[in-house]
Amino acid sequence: MSNNLKKTIIAILILAIIGLSFYSYNNNKKHASIEKEMLIEKNNLLDDLSKLESQYDDAISKNTLLSEELITQKESIKTFKDSLKRIKKTNWKLISFYKSKIKALNVISNKLVRTNDSLAEVNKLLNIENQDLTYQKDSLTTNLQQQTTYNNTLSEQNLDLAKKVSLAEIVKANNFRVVTYKEKSGGKYKETDKARRVDVFKTSFVLNENPIAKESDIVSYVVITKPDGKLLVDKGTFTTKTGERVNYSDTSTIPYKKEAITSDILIKFGDIKLLKGKYIIDFYINDTKVGSIQKNLR
Repeated sequence: MSNNLKKTIIAILILAIIGLSFYSYNNNKKHASIEKEMLIEKNNLLDDLSKLESQYDDAISKNTLLSEELITQKESIKTFKDSLKRIKKTNWKLISFYKSKIKALNVISNKLVRTNDSLAEVNKLLNIENQDLTYQKDSLTTNLQQQTTYNNTLSEQNLDLAKKVSLAEIVKANNFRVVTYKEKSGGKYKETDKARRVDVFKTSFVLNENPIAKESDIVSYVVITKPDGKLLVDKGTFTTKTGERVNYSDTSTIPYKKEAITSDILIKFGDIKLLKGKYIIDFYINDTKVGSIQKNLR
């Protein structure tokens, strides 16, 4: 073999070795970069799971009826987090799976936390009312008959509180108002509180936004009681949750779509002459009383 041929072969081998070395270096560098990116993604996912755990810790500390379910969900997140920690080699398919799973866990967490906050608010209300009940109990005498009467009253109040809790989990109402008017010609109304001039009661209240409630038609009832204890207008009856039959002055159906909505009712009563004094206006949603206000006419 000639010297020139040998030199050519050696040169080709050297170039091949250099090319392979360069390819191997670039490939290793690219692989290391991908591994680094996936490690960063993995750590970000672990941080997201840690934040979820903290949210559940805060919700659990409020000690509501959902505490056991919150604890169970937190344990599921901890198990899921531990499984992610144990993974030594990751790939983008695995990272994508964990991302989608964490997204679903966030949806569940947000719903539970909102419901838990509503229950915590109700618990606060119950604690305040229970403090009032305790004060009443301390002020009662030791007479057995009075104590028995008190216990019966307390049981009824506790039952009413339980109904309020059930209602609060679904929808709340506030901003109860009543305005009295004199109807003028042309369908116009002028506000007045003189009994002899009033011929229209306008009642209103607001159903609060509640993202966890079901969309439905909510029936509201208004009961107006005159100073003499009689109903101002009797347009029918409905049955409450306890089975009591209640006569109402007017009713309306509210298309509730999880958003805040105002319900207004104009109540006319013809030629009825109004008495001076205090009128009591009670508000009901479906079969539950949700508010009561007064209107004084002079």
